[in-house]
Amino acid sequence: PPEPPRPRNGLRAAGGGGGKRRSSCGAKQPAWKRRRRAASECGPVLPSEFLLGGNIFDPLNLNSLLDEEVSRALNARTPQSSPLPQRGRDPVEILVPRDITDPLSLNAPGEGLRLAKSDGPRPPPPPAAEKPKPPGKAAQRPRHQVRKFQYGNYCKYYGYRNPDVEDARLRALRPEWFAGKEVLDVGCNVGHLTLSIAKRWAPARVVGLDIDGRLIRSARQNIRHYLSEGLGADGDAAGGARKGFPAALLASRGPIAAPQLPPDGPGAADFPHNVVFVTGNYVPEREEAVGAQRPEFDVVLLLSLTKWVQLNWGDEGLKRLFRRAFRHLRPGGILLLEPQPWESYRKRKGLTETTYRNYQRIRLRPEQFPAYLTSPEVGFERCELLGTPQHSSKGFQRPIYLFHKGRGDAP
Repeated sequence: PPEPPRPRNGLRAAGGGGGKRRSSCGAKQPAWKRRRRAASECGPVLPSEFLLGGNIFDPLNLNSLLDEEVSRALNARTPQSSPLPQRGRDPVEILVPRDITDPLSLNAPGEGLRLAKSDGPRPPPPPAAEKPKPPGKAAQRPRHQVRKFQYGNYCKYYGYRNPDVEDARLRALRPEWFAGKEVLDVGCNVGHLTLSIAKRWAPARVVGLDIDGRLIRSARQNIRHYLSEGLGADGDAAGGARKGFPAALLASRGPIAAPQLPPDGPGAADFPHNVVFVTGNYVPEREEAVGAQRPEFDVVLLLSLTKWVQLNWGDEGLKRLFRRAFRHLRPGGILLLEPQPWESYRKRKGLTETTYRNYQRIRLRPEQFPAYLTSPEVGFERCELLGTPQHSSKGFQRPIYLFHKGRGDAP
């Protein structure tokens, strides 16, 4: 009898039979998504032809290399390649170190130095070719170069000397020396002491002089800070004009800078109109400049200045400065002098070749200044030691002298 047809859906026939189920579908999977075999029922087709003449078990035909004749025929023409390594003709020399625990002789530095010296002098290296510098760049100072304060013009001098405190030298001065007088402060730096005198003791005019223009610009900016302190202390001194002004802006920026030239009329001598800062060198270059000086001031301040004058211009430059200060004073005027001790000269003598040369030639020591200033060569009438202001740093504990010019002395 003919064989009954097998069902195509993978289920057994109704009449039983032992047909094998080929696929099944789950309860949640529809019948139309069941898996199916490929249309072809045959197995994979293996290759029958190989390019190198091999077979299915040796596709690259490597067994042919076992036959020398076949290998020679196939390798008659080979691509150019690196030669096979061959055994060297010369035997390899094996050096056995003296000390097997220290084969490089690292523990014997003395012997290595003697061997290095025995090699003889080495030829000097060839000079490197210098690259041409573009025009205009040669005169520029490199950024990495450390600035040398040859004249003592430290930009943070008062930050080192008086950090957040009042200058101790103010307690050695008297207000009556400055009230209504004209004052010259030589070497004023950023002007903190100059501004304190101009603000506290109401002088008619205060001139701050320094050789460094950058310090003078900082001193002019400090006028605004000293003026803002006064406005903050007075509160509503402006008649209620500050009520709508931001407090933070006043504290950070300060008021508008005061003009350098004092205006005419009442209040012309009040701070900040009574102070001005000028850039210049007070040391005369020639003796003729000393003789041409006319009296203009009642008080001259030479504070922490003498060391830098001697290191840069020698004894002769300091003597010319003293004589000019004497002639710059009106009859009855005073000179306030704060010399640095001789021990501090040694620390700064090597700043430049000029400072080192002048240091070797200094003969007028700081302890001899009072005798020289009261000698006939200068002309001061008498000298007083005001004291030595106390400071946390011993280097800033320096004596302050007061020199009086006679009232009958002509310039």
